[in-house]
Amino acid sequence: MLAQIDHEATENASEETRHFYNNKSLFRKNIFWYISGGSAGALGFNTAQGLMPMHMAKIGMDPEQISLAMSIRGWVYMVLVLYLSHLSDHLQCKWGRRIPFLAVSLPFLVLGMIFFPFMVTAFQCVALFAIFSIFVAVKYDTYSLLTYDIARQSRWGMMAGLASLFGNVGILVGQHYLMPLVDIHGEKYVYLLCAIYLLVATLPTLLFLKEPPIRTAARARWNPFPVILSTLAIGFREKRNAWLFIGFSLVTAPGLAFNYLAVQGQTNLHMTQGAVGIQLLQWGTLASMCMAPILGLVVDRIGAVRVVFIGYLLSFVSVYFGFNPHTVRDLTVATILLTVGFNAMYMAGIVFVAGGIERSYMAIICGCNGAISYLISSVFLVLSGVLIKRVFSGNYGAIFLISICLATLGMPLLFWLDRLRRNCHAQAIFIPSAVSPPSVPAVQEVTGEDGMT
Repeated sequence: MLAQIDHEATENASEETRHFYNNKSLFRKNIFWYISGGSAGALGFNTAQGLMPMHMAKIGMDPEQISLAMSIRGWVYMVLVLYLSHLSDHLQCKWGRRIPFLAVSLPFLVLGMIFFPFMVTAFQCVALFAIFSIFVAVKYDTYSLLTYDIARQSRWGMMAGLASLFGNVGILVGQHYLMPLVDIHGEKYVYLLCAIYLLVATLPTLLFLKEPPIRTAARARWNPFPVILSTLAIGFREKRNAWLFIGFSLVTAPGLAFNYLAVQGQTNLHMTQGAVGIQLLQWGTLASMCMAPILGLVVDRIGAVRVVFIGYLLSFVSVYFGFNPHTVRDLTVATILLTVGFNAMYMAGIVFVAGGIERSYMAIICGCNGAISYLISSVFLVLSGVLIKRVFSGNYGAIFLISICLATLGMPLLFWLDRLRRNCHAQAIFIPSAVSPPSVPAVQEVTGEDGMT
């Protein structure tokens, strides 16, 4: 792994970029609209996502079938992230590089939420979930990159902390107020509320958030096959990048447990869907919300790898309470520890990865990282379903043990990569002019009179 990129030089490379990053008023407005759109997604999408596996269990799908269905998201993301990362970095549009993807995905996300509770067979659930997952990928594989676009590198930790804080506020509102409405008004009513809120709260972000004037000289190529191959060629040209991607995927493996928390409470502890939100999920979200601003500051102060290790320790302790909980209280404690621990690992892990990427190629390298992460998580999600059903007799808490074993393999790898990065005197994770294929020219900034392309 090579040394940190000098992002400050990129931020001041031209009059347009310097003006963008020095404009404090614009920065505050961008933060507001970025957080507004993110929290909207957190409230609407995460509430619906939490209900989806419970709906699958409700119509009779077993752990293997639910795991296979949930893993579809990872397989879809794995392919799309490689394609979307190229399009996102090279899109020549006056609205920017990321916002157009949010606009394309929004109607499909809204419709997917509305129609999901009407699915009554496993095939229908899986089919709609697959379509829904495609457009989740279109949004989240590009929208999150705005964290690094709209702020200077010195504020990335703060941005991640704020996004996590207000995202968790949205999740908490959904768990505390929307999920209990399932027991009163039924699933269809709650899914509809989620969809409406997502639509209404995301539209202002589309209209008012401004992206920086960073563009590539080459235009986007729309044929997916050469684009995916080109993206992989850039992402893996530096061979140690593969170890970085694998290390990130393993240390964030505790996130696999979130796929099963709700259905674990419903199936193993016989909780209602409303009780899962109020008595279980909201406490983890509340703890995460309180810790989010602190975590962002800690990442900036003590470094990403140390924060990842702190998160690992919290996730390790969560196994004791979550593997075979006898009461709702046990699973609640496990949820709190897991949520805070995973958020620390994921936030710090992303900052660690991004710290070695040239800003103009951020989406491409993050796309390769995401593809490997989705591949590993999907494989182990499927295997976890098999183990839960055939080895652990339907105990969904086994995912705590499985995921922490993976994270334990990833921690030494991350420490090794951090040591290599610290000891290296190069200035980039790769040098685009030297390693990019001929079809991907060196990056330039192309701006118009208003600072945008």
